[in-house]
Amino acid sequence: MTGTRTTTRRTTTVDPRLALRARELLGRAEAMAAHADDSPEPTEQLRALYLAALRAAGAALVVGEKSTARPRRGPVSAWARLPRALPELTTWATYFAGLSRLRADIELGVVRDVDPRSVQATRTRLADFLEDVRAQVVAFEHGTRVTAGHRSATRTELSAG
Repeated sequence: MTGTRTTTRRTTTVDPRLALRARELLGRAEAMAAHADDSPEPTEQLRALYLAALRAAGAALVVGEKSTARPRRGPVSAWARLPRALPELTTWATYFAGLSRLRADIELGVVRDVDPRSVQATRTRLADFLEDVRAQVVAFEHGTRVTAGHRSATRTELSAG
């Protein structure tokens, strides 16, 4: 699933505060992903992986959304905003949005068991998502934008496994 990475020049100046904020969020996401296995419970591992993905989405939104272009109304979910800000991350947004209800049910205590294979699949997908977000942050820092991800998932790949 290796693709080519294409970048294009931006016409705007890079705001170092936004780059720093994106790096902070990405660092948090990576730390959360690394500590997901601290819990022996698959439900808590999945919850931690989902929250790590949410932080990574935040990093992507920092570099992908124009602060002046954020709508005052409309979707506030990171997963709903991500495809508008960075269309190349749409498949990831769709995948992780599909886990939102499960994560909420875990937090409510409604779901007590999660298949460990689902946790592993989420862990693998999160690693790929983090790679794509990292590429977006680095490109932003260099005044470019990644328009085709190196690890961008396809719907077929996400539905398999």
